Amino acid sequence: MKAKIEGLTAKGNNVYEDNKGRTYLADHKNRVLYAIGKDSKNQMSFYQQRHLIPMILLVLVGFYVNWYLAVGLALASIVVLEYLYNQVFLKSLVKYENIDIPSEPTLKDKLVEAPRKKIIAVLVMSTLLPILLVANLVGTVKSFDNLVNDPNNMILLVVSIALIVYAVRYVYSSVVALSKQNQKA
Repeated sequence: MKAKIEGLTAKGNNVYEDNKGRTYLADHKNRVLYAIGKDSKNQMSFYQQRHLIPMILLVLVGFYVNWYLAVGLALASIVVLEYLYNQVFLKSLVKYENIDIPSEPTLKDKLVEAPRKKIIAVLVMSTLLPILLVANLVGTVKSFDNLVNDPNNMILLVVSIALIVYAVRYVYSSVVALSKQNQKA
């Protein structure tokens, strides 16, 4: 359906709202908006968090049952959830094509607008997180042989590395935001 939708403002996580208060889910790549009705908002929230279910399955089943079963369940849940999202949920929504969708503000943009105290708090927490993760990893693993031979320690290493990369992104964005605020002042 081709329509003119005006006044789109980003509400986060590919969710937009127009001048009339209607909510849309955006597909930037295909320039498509999906209208989210009041009855679809809970489903939208579930599908936006659909990537957490495979990770939770992987960790819980891996630690308590078997890693091979955990990987299989995680992969199967990814396939099922993506199928349900793309073939069931999105197809049930009203679709608007060829829409100029404004870009969402980046992490740096959000932090530049934030109060200076909040930026400093984000910077401190994002700096402490990698330090604490490395200290936890060293205290848990204790030797390189324990790291290589125990799959639980390998999972801990992978999760720690992922969180460190995430924290470095926040540190960088915080430093850029502080420097931009200093330039404005």
